[in-house]
Amino acid sequence: MRNFFLFPLLLILLSACQKDILTTINSPSNDKISYEEVGLPYAVIGEKQDNPLEINNVISAFNQLPASTKDGVNAADINPTHKYIAFTPSNDDEYYALDDIDEDEVTLSAYPLDYDVTDGLIVPDERFVKNGYSYRWAYVPVDYDLSTIQCPYIYYYDIFPQQKMPLRNPEHHSHPIFWMLLNKSLMKFVG
Repeated sequence: MRNFFLFPLLLILLSACQKDILTTINSPSNDKISYEEVGLPYAVIGEKQDNPLEINNVISAFNQLPASTKDGVNAADINPTHKYIAFTPSNDDEYYALDDIDEDEVTLSAYPLDYDVTDGLIVPDERFVKNGYSYRWAYVPVDYDLSTIQCPYIYYYDIFPQQKMPLRNPEHHSHPIFWMLLNKSLMKFVG
């Protein structure tokens, strides 16, 4: 019985330690830590890939579906729910302004979401660093007020989650077969 309580406690302690290590490493003012000292493998950020969530890819895939599966829905009925952006801090004020983002609405990523990335410790990639500060990527709701964030950003394109297709007539296509066909068409389109 004692082991039953010790195992969860051990997991909590280990995860807390790992978070502290990664937080320390990602801190903009702490460039003296050697990544080798942490003992984790590096992640490699590879090449840019087509994002199947990009609105243009989804519309192209939708247009390839047989007319019999569309039930009167047109490509013009597909509307984005999010914007794909990268915040580009270049000083401490801009970097720490990202702490003001509501994590329930926007989740920041330490790597670009449309690039191949291997498993491992994310280290700053010089392609995405400005004045020593690494970019932070996110899918941001289209109605999110970005003017409240005191950090510059790059807008890339509009997206939407696949299973929550925002149609003007929401009764359309709640059936799983429609989503299976759309996903299959998307994978053919973006590879």
